[in-house]
Parts: sequence; C-alpha cells; structure tokens
Amino acid sequence: MDTLFRLSGILALASLVVAATTGLFGAALRRRFPGPWVLRVHRTAGIAALVSALVHGGIVHLYYR
Repeated sequence: MDTLFRLSGILALASLVVAATTGLFGAALRRRFPGPWVLRVHRTAGIAALVSALVHGGIVHLYYR
C-alpha cells in the first residue's frame, strides 16, 4: 500500500504540473502544436491529477489515520 501511496502522489503532482503548464502557456503551445492536441493533453492531465489525488487521499483516509 505504501508503494501505491507514493506512486499516486507522484503521479498527482506530475500531472498537475503538466496541466498547469499547458493551461498557463496554452496560447504559445497552440502556435507550435495543433490546438486540439494541446487541449487534449491539458484535459487528460487534469483528469489524471484528479483521479490520482483522490486515490492518494483515499489511502490517507483509510490506512494512515
């Protein structure tokens, strides 16, 4: 369970950084890459951050309290 806890935390942070970067620099990235691709990466990273953060929080709530 400890490994899943660590991996979900790392995945949550990494995907949050990707989502924030594509959101903040989306206009500049759309000039270099196709627009739908940037939006798809942003949406996928945001959903991955949400799901992995929920798993991470669920482990804290169920096992580490």
